[in-house]
Amino acid sequence: MICSAAAQSSAAAKAPACVALQLSAAVDDKESEQVDGGVGNHAITLAIQNVSPSTCFLQGVPGLASFDASNHPLPVWVCQNCPDYLFQPQPVTEVLLLPRRSAYVVVGYSINDGAGTCIEPAWLDFFLSGDLHPLRARLSGIYRFCGEVTITPFLPKPPIDGFLPNGSGPEK
Repeated sequence: MICSAAAQSSAAAKAPACVALQLSAAVDDKESEQVDGGVGNHAITLAIQNVSPSTCFLQGVPGLASFDASNHPLPVWVCQNCPDYLFQPQPVTEVLLLPRRSAYVVVGYSINDGAGTCIEPAWLDFFLSGDLHPLRARLSGIYRFCGEVTITPFLPKPPIDGFLPNGSGPEK
């Protein structure tokens, strides 16, 4: 089924904003493995799925916090929709989420640091605009964030072969 942008915008206007309790977040391992720019630059793709029976929409760039395996907060410097080694800032659009459908965010990070400012988060919390409850994603395996972490706005599609929907991605 093909929908026009006007039809999607009209549907989003009728749908309420999503809240964390309607959503689940998980690392998209297939796409996360593809986003690797070398020289220590990596990215994680996270799928944000609507697990409720109601349509809702996401817009903007989520807030981000990190926690260790014991649920202690870890300091992280987040730059929302900033240029990253692997991708450029992305357009901010409304993403309409039907039940069981997903939107995506990409978190860019470096594993190289000479100043000892690296963290190894086990959990990431995402904060939606106006929602007091975080959306939590478990990180399986060991992730090492050194220095600034960048996060994209909500995206309607995941990266494909390391390229974000607008075509930006690592040099081939």
